[in-house]
Amino acid sequence: MIAAPTATPTGRRPEPGSTLGTRPTWVPVWLGLVGLLALVVVGRFWPNGQLFYPQCFLFVTTGWQCPGCGVTRATHALLHGDLPAAWRLNPLWVLLLPVLTWTYVAWVVNDLGRRRWFQPLAHPYVIAALLGLVAGFGVVRNLSW
Repeated sequence: MIAAPTATPTGRRPEPGSTLGTRPTWVPVWLGLVGLLALVVVGRFWPNGQLFYPQCFLFVTTGWQCPGCGVTRATHALLHGDLPAAWRLNPLWVLLLPVLTWTYVAWVVNDLGRRRWFQPLAHPYVIAALLGLVAGFGVVRNLSW
């Protein structure tokens, strides 16, 4: 005998074969709170010269900048409203930040089961293109012009 699906925490029954309601809804909430705490720390303390900020291993050992070098300083500049400085520090981060923010908000809304929002980073082709963009950015930013 096949048991009928039980109601999810949102009160709706999942479609057959769907994973709606299988992930606990507290995961995106806690990640969001940790992210907000990190933004408070980055906004309060300038990243240069602080011992609690990690250093880039690639930059320390080789002198090359990885695609993520400058993200903390760019985030600090964005939190203080200095878009040109953030762009100089890491333009890829400035471009990807709205996409990452949208993906997080869509994850929370979809996890709550209210409605289905498009998640751009949920598709394999988008992830592959993004990885290619990040790798290309990492190469181009280390070329000596």
